[in-house]
Amino acid sequence: METKNKKGQVEIIGLAILVVILVVILVIALNFNFKTTDNKSDLRKSLVANNLLNALIKQQGNVNIRELINDCYIEKRRNVNNGLGCLNLKKELNNVFSTILINRDYFIKLRTEELEFFSEGNCDKGIESTTYRFKEEGILFIANLRIC
Repeated sequence: METKNKKGQVEIIGLAILVVILVVILVIALNFNFKTTDNKSDLRKSLVANNLLNALIKQQGNVNIRELINDCYIEKRRNVNNGLGCLNLKKELNNVFSTILINRDYFIKLRTEELEFFSEGNCDKGIESTTYRFKEEGILFIANLRIC
């Protein structure tokens, strides 16, 4: 009778160990699964930020954003604070972002290698685009967009 009890106890201990191992594997799998979905969401937002910035700077319609950026830069470099270049750029960017990014905040920063001349928006933490570089009238401009 004693050997049956010992055999039963060994089986119960083995079963308990198996259950613990399965629970640990399940916790690790769930943790990994949740992390990958967050990364996919961040990747999508990053792609949206990159594509939006790319389209914004490359578009040529009634208003050319590149020309507005250049006008704003020239004003800031010459210390003209009441000029229309930066005001027109701000107005046009607000129109574009309010249409595309409905109920989402953004922050855009424009600079050259020497001077940060324009920043607009209210997004401290978010998904940021890669740095976008382009030339306009021989000047290298650097742009970053962050979407919350």
